[in-house]
Amino acid sequence: MGLPLLPLLPRDPAQAVEMLARHIRQLQALLETSILGGASQVFEEGALGVNAASLGRVTLPTEIDAPATPTSLTVTPFLTQFGLSWDLTTDPTLVGYIIERAEDAGFTVGVTKVAQVAALSFVDGEFANGTTRYYRIRAIRKNGLESGSTPVVGATTISDPTSQLKNIETFGKVIQQAHSLPWP
Repeated sequence: MGLPLLPLLPRDPAQAVEMLARHIRQLQALLETSILGGASQVFEEGALGVNAASLGRVTLPTEIDAPATPTSLTVTPFLTQFGLSWDLTTDPTLVGYIIERAEDAGFTVGVTKVAQVAALSFVDGEFANGTTRYYRIRAIRKNGLESGSTPVVGATTISDPTSQLKNIETFGKVIQQAHSLPWP
């Protein structure tokens, strides 16, 4: 699809504004199909009907920015599992979150992609009491672009049933609150 040349603007300001608006809509449509469609669109000198000496050659990127990194990752330990929750990222192009786990805080030992979820919480594992694990998450968009990882958060499974009940109650409240928020 070529971009139509912008003719000289009419003297009537209302007509000029209307003509510019029409060309802006055409340019926006072209940008959406070029950038989101994965193809790079090159505009040669003068393609926009402006002073060619000032325009030169412009190449539009083939990808849009990565999504924002999720925030407030919390890991709640249970007797044999970990409950993860994080804040909503208000990005309508998200398809979910990638959850990773490691055995060390530096994410060098036992690194595993645990799941990809379209939720704001996740329960992981069947671990022995006293097991420590570290987690981080990334957001992912429909086009496959991923955010940076959250800061690493770790926890150790507990052995005290009283603490287990308290943590279940706390995690339940977090989950209830998260599920009351609209998905972007």
